[in-house]
Amino acid sequence: MKKKLSGLTASGHTRPKIYPGDIYRDNKGRLVTVDRCENGRVYFIRDGFSFSTELLARVFLDKFRLHRRKNAPASSTN
Repeated sequence: MKKKLSGLTASGHTRPKIYPGDIYRDNKGRLVTVDRCENGRVYFIRDGFSFSTELLARVFLDKFRLHRRKNAPASSTN
């Protein structure tokens, strides 16, 4: 039996790495800042609040979208 190679590979969604200081946006447009990420959990602070909130990393990435990296490299136009 001949094997068909479609060129496609099975894979899931890629998960970006979460760094402290990154700013994410929820579905209502509110911003949160990542405080720390350890043991599969993300600790973040919502704008206007002084305490941190905790979520599993995969749940955090489902609920929030990256808005801005803390130290985003400057793009060069060489």
